[in-house]
Amino acid sequence: MTSNSADAAAFDPSELERLGLADWTYAGGVLKARYDTGDFRTAVRLLDAVADAADAADHHPDVTLGYGRIDFALHSHDQGAVTERDTALAATISGLAAEQGVSREGGSLSFRAGEAVPPAAVPFWLAVLRGPNPPAGEELVIGDDHEVVKITGDDGQGRFRVNVTVDAGDAPGDLVRATLEARGSLVSDEYAPNWWLVADPVGNQARICGQTEGLPPLAQDGPLAR
Repeated sequence: MTSNSADAAAFDPSELERLGLADWTYAGGVLKARYDTGDFRTAVRLLDAVADAADAADHHPDVTLGYGRIDFALHSHDQGAVTERDTALAATISGLAAEQGVSREGGSLSFRAGEAVPPAAVPFWLAVLRGPNPPAGEELVIGDDHEVVKITGDDGQGRFRVNVTVDAGDAPGDLVRATLEARGSLVSDEYAPNWWLVADPVGNQARICGQTEGLPPLAQDGPLAR
């Protein structure tokens, strides 16, 4: 669990289960939860309850309100990290949602071949995709907007490698840091800042690039070389 200090370590997503925060995911340095409320009035009613609790705690979430859903994001901006203030408010929000019969029913996250992303790797890939959890009943497919190939891991098992090119003006190193905060590991930074190779907790990989020219073949097994 992170402390309230400017140099606090990144939050460990495995803490979510211990803290009873099954509604929440951690990606890109932020705790996130989406609740499917069924209608707008219920979403507003939940928001009103959360607003009272947030005022009492003197700590407030970022909120996106839509028809039949509401998204919460928690991050202690003054500390640059998820802190106990965030996890405490997340638990309160989960309790208020339960009181109103609202549940978090996110959709699925899978690779293009139809293989589901293992739960331990979900925060990593949400950080890579830099998007919200998929809405209830919807499938977010890794590879729809990225090149993806099958590679062979050190254990002889099949893994996925995904090519991710950041938008012009964005720093690829920022995305690399977000993946490491989401339980990722660095495979190679030999060719940074042109590209990095990072892996999720079960061995699938993302090549994060700041360019599109002169890249080695994505399908090459092992650390990529120029």
